[in-house]
Amino acid sequence: MTLDDAKKELKHALDVMLDDLDTKDDVKLCHQMLDDIKVGLNIFKPYRTDKKVSFFGSAQLEQSHPSCLQVKKFAHILENHGYMTITGGGEGIMCAANDGAGEAHSFAINIKLPEDKKQDANHVMRQSSRYFCCHYFFTRKFFFLKESHAVVLAEGGFGTLDETFETLTLLQTGRTRKVPVVFLEEPNGCFWAPFIEQWLPHLLSEGLIHPEDADLFLHTDDLDQARAYITGFSAFD
Repeated sequence: MTLDDAKKELKHALDVMLDDLDTKDDVKLCHQMLDDIKVGLNIFKPYRTDKKVSFFGSAQLEQSHPSCLQVKKFAHILENHGYMTITGGGEGIMCAANDGAGEAHSFAINIKLPEDKKQDANHVMRQSSRYFCCHYFFTRKFFFLKESHAVVLAEGGFGTLDETFETLTLLQTGRTRKVPVVFLEEPNGCFWAPFIEQWLPHLLSEGLIHPEDADLFLHTDDLDQARAYITGFSAFD
């Protein structure tokens, strides 16, 4: 199928969808979803050939927290090996990753939330041309994984855990390309220990996941080991 043929099919599908929409809320949802995708595609378009790594983690941690210091250092290491950094654009772990990589080597994908939950852009990315906001979490997460050649999971709350399990689910089911995933601890940290030492063995013993699913990620606090795992990953295109 040629590019022109693919565009014609998309236009036809959009026309059919538009004819079927019968409420203002559904029209608004589709409009905002497509707007997210349009903006994201345009921002990432000039960087298609650049390797990128998505960092997930809490917005609540101070920059002096050991997890933030670890992430900042690791993002800088990866930048020196040719990787750009993608974050959610907020404070905490996200700010540390953007700061470590530097604005010129970073992207930030924020989320539009109600005023009482609003998450402002961190100081590194606030004025960047590679910063944008999504209306929906699902479009935001789409770009995190579509554009990433690696994923780093640091300390975080519900949002980080959601991103963690979505990443593992998409890898497990083959719905995203194989990429290295690192569960990164602060030095001598144990944030991921309950999952690694309790949940994972239980899931395996109950037959709820396959043995190979336990090999979808690396758990470490060693930045050299984490860097080697990412840069040497055999499934890269």
